[in-house]
Amino acid sequence: MNRDAGMIEWKDDSGKKHVAWFKYHNNEWANIQGYTFEIQLSVGETRYANIKQTVAYVCVDEDEAGNAVVQKWQCKTTFFRDLHL
Repeated sequence: MNRDAGMIEWKDDSGKKHVAWFKYHNNEWANIQGYTFEIQLSVGETRYANIKQTVAYVCVDEDEAGNAVVQKWQCKTTFFRDLHL
C-alpha cells in the first residue's frame, strides 16, 4: 500500500481536538531531516512531519543551525489512501 496522503487527528496540550490532511511531499530540506509528509494545518500554514500510526513527529520550527525543532503529537486516528497520480 502506498502511503501518499491521509488525515491526522490529535489533541493539543489544552485538550482541543484538531484534524488536518497530509500528503507526501518532495521538499529537499524536509527529506534530509527525515520528514516525508506535509500537514496542511490551515490555508497557507503547513508543517513537515514523520507520521506513524499513533504518533507524528512534527517540525514546528528551525533553530539557528538549520535543524528541525520537533513536537511529538499523539495521534488519535490516522489513515492513508493510495493515490494514483
